[in-house]
Amino acid sequence: MHSKKLLALMTVTVIALAMFLTGCKAAQVATPAPASPAATTAASASTTASLSGKLEIAGSTSVQGLAEDLSKAFMVKYPNVKINVQGGGSSVGVSSASDGTCDIGTVSRALKDEEKKVLKDYTIALDGIAVAVNPKNGVTNLTADQITKIFKGEITNWKDVGGVDKPIIVIIRESSSGTRDGFQSFFKLQTKDAAGKFTEYVTETAIQTNDNGSMMTNIAGKEGGIGYCSLGVANDTIKMLSVDGVVPSEATVLDGTYQYQRLFLLVTKGEAQGLAKTFIEWVMGDEGKAVITKKYVMPKA
Repeated sequence: MHSKKLLALMTVTVIALAMFLTGCKAAQVATPAPASPAATTAASASTTASLSGKLEIAGSTSVQGLAEDLSKAFMVKYPNVKINVQGGGSSVGVSSASDGTCDIGTVSRALKDEEKKVLKDYTIALDGIAVAVNPKNGVTNLTADQITKIFKGEITNWKDVGGVDKPIIVIIRESSSGTRDGFQSFFKLQTKDAAGKFTEYVTETAIQTNDNGSMMTNIAGKEGGIGYCSLGVANDTIKMLSVDGVVPSEATVLDGTYQYQRLFLLVTKGEAQGLAKTFIEWVMGDEGKAVITKKYVMPKA
């Protein structure tokens, strides 16, 4: 009788031990169930809602429109973020980012060596500088040499370059403009000495304008006018000229046949931090590129 009880007790013990070991093994191989789509969406919404703050962006008027488009799209995704975009010129973008007046500067030219010591630049787009005239002007093409002579004041009448007998009215941008700096560099209208001082060779009769919009307004209002502007903002109130037979377009900028092009930059004092870093990473990601490529081209990697 005692032997039977002992045997029964041993049997129960073995069964219990087996069940315990089986349970442990099952626990070891078990994996958590994947998060439901609703849970993933909720987590994303939480991240979007948690991002907040304010950014000040200032600088190039050529980059300003693109910066505004990017900022609007970013604020739609992150409604608790406020971004204020202002112009002023590339020089303003450099100085404001350097002294902390703004979080991000916008620049439409390459940074100078001394600026690179302070600023970190992020290339976001490639843009052409278009030479433009009044739509009533019959001239459709100029050589680079003719453009140089026109802006120097050496050619003063359209009849001397295949047009009608009408005085040429030269229109330029303000001194802080990256577009002006680029244009004058391309067409040999400025030189720099060993001390870094620029000398310009533009006719003294040139009319000066403050941004792309006023430049186009002046050209549209003067039949003899000639100026230059960002390809990305050019509209049908002006006529863009081909240069040495090459038409300015997104395609010719991208393939390099239209040589008169420059980079669009975002700049920060040192490496971007905090909200500025988040914004710049978004701009350079797929969502930002989708906004940029509506009007501009991306530089080849």
